[in-house]
Amino acid sequence: FYDFKYLTSVKIPNGVTSISDNAFYGCTGLTSITIPDSVTSIGRFAFYGCTSLMKANLANVKNVGDYAFADCAGLYEVHVPVVEVIGDCAFGRYSQFGSAPCFTTIELPSTLKEIGEMAFLYNAKLGSIVIPSSVTKVGDYAFAYCTSLASAQLPDNMTTIADYMFGGCKSLATVNLENVTKIGQ
Repeated sequence: FYDFKYLTSVKIPNGVTSISDNAFYGCTGLTSITIPDSVTSIGRFAFYGCTSLMKANLANVKNVGDYAFADCAGLYEVHVPVVEVIGDCAFGRYSQFGSAPCFTTIELPSTLKEIGEMAFLYNAKLGSIVIPSSVTKVGDYAFAYCTSLASAQLPDNMTTIADYMFGGCKSLATVNLENVTKIGQ
């Protein structure tokens, strides 16, 4: 669907199990997408640059690929109740002239294992984050330049803060470092 800028709404049929890499790349007019419970995986750049997309209900999605929703400036609501992996820059700003999604909150579930590098890079409206204890890896720059991020709750088992994990988070007032043994750059 690359360069289908006038595509406004998509309903993925039940039975589809994955949305492939680049599937809706650059569909700037796409405002709504209905993703059935049968979809468990979203590929790299699947919705990259869909600047008008407003909501994403990823009810049964376990893997959100790298850059899947990067530069989706209009994305203000995301639900990921069973996600296991959030890929690199999945909900961040990728291009120099792009804009990250604008959701203020995201509930990370206890199924989550990995948050990729730059996963939420430049999400200027994200106000707080609670990282569940199931997370074993958080990539560099994961929450960098989330300028409204005021609090970050880390799990007790997190011992390392990745490089620039909270770099440029000028509103960050509270973060628990009780069990942290290594803080990156």
